[in-house]
Amino acid sequence: MVSNFRCVLELALRETTDTELVTWNQGKAAWFRVPIPGERSRIVRVAPDAYFVLRQGDHVRHFFLETDRSTEEHRRLVQKFVSYWWHLQDPRFVDSAGGRPHVNVVFVTTGERRLQTMTASLDRMAKPNRATHGGKRIFTFACEADFNAASPSSLLNALHVHSPRRSRAMDSQITQNIGVITLAPPTYSGADQELDICPGRS
Repeated sequence: MVSNFRCVLELALRETTDTELVTWNQGKAAWFRVPIPGERSRIVRVAPDAYFVLRQGDHVRHFFLETDRSTEEHRRLVQKFVSYWWHLQDPRFVDSAGGRPHVNVVFVTTGERRLQTMTASLDRMAKPNRATHGGKRIFTFACEADFNAASPSSLLNALHVHSPRRSRAMDSQITQNIGVITLAPPTYSGADQELDICPGRS
């Protein structure tokens, strides 16, 4: 799914003159750890399938890609939502100018039924806190069948890159003129429990 996503993305960008791919990290280069506060504080490892950056004029947009094969149980899916929630609110998660970059987490899944299940899980999830940045709006969802090499621009539509009216899932702050940067996730240390929410990846 990741290879197909990138292939279609590259083809789509060839068809447009105003958007370019400036960063693509895959594998361990895209992974990070995030502390989850609370009575049982812990550090969670999150392993997105890819992290990429698109530049469209003066706008720079950052994406974490999560490919879902309908195998993750509800508990782990919610833990992923929560982990991204806290990660993108960390005060150290800023661009070089000290501003908040425009970030989305894109879940690509196998079919409409699974997509509806995932979005319902997000809707039912209690908000971990009163987010000043990010929140549920950072998450967006698409089916793998929504885009293909025969019509690559459909992927940009799924990402709302060219949409004149953004969906609620994409309606977060647009940071202008921040340059091309790769966000370096904060590093954490301490004796907190570490929880791996990405089984099978090491």
